[in-house]
Amino acid sequence: MSEHGGGGDGGPVFIDVYGTSKRLGLELPNKDNGSHGFEGPHPDGPFWLRTLKGEVPLWVVFWGGFFCGHGIVLALSVAVMLVGVIMGISMDPERNAESLIAAKVIIGVMGTLMTVFGTWAVISVWRCAKHAEKPKWAIAARSIVVAYVCVWSFTIWEILA
Repeated sequence: MSEHGGGGDGGPVFIDVYGTSKRLGLELPNKDNGSHGFEGPHPDGPFWLRTLKGEVPLWVVFWGGFFCGHGIVLALSVAVMLVGVIMGISMDPERNAESLIAAKVIIGVMGTLMTVFGTWAVISVWRCAKHAEKPKWAIAARSIVVAYVCVWSFTIWEILA
């Protein structure tokens, strides 16, 4: 009888369902594992570049990149601003001017990152709309992107004016 309870061979049974050993380089690649196996990086390049070329299905780009991506970027930017301002004020509460300068720099950096992400998201959704299951989804996605650009353009106009 086995001490490990893994059958009659004396050890537990390990089934590598997710292909972890292959990704870690512990196993030689199997040429005939089909389309379900992990083949490494995508042959057409990284996700962000494929979306800019319009080679990804619309639903992936819209929900994964545009919708959820904005939530992630917003959460990160708010967290960075809060940490920066709290650290600046708590280190020396008498130096408010320096804390505000640090906050402005953090806001500038996060604004730049949000602009780069927003530009990527808009271009990606627009170009990938041609892969929509139905034409109405392409029209809806492009309409949302146009509204998004209009709102941000108006907001930036009001800030700069």
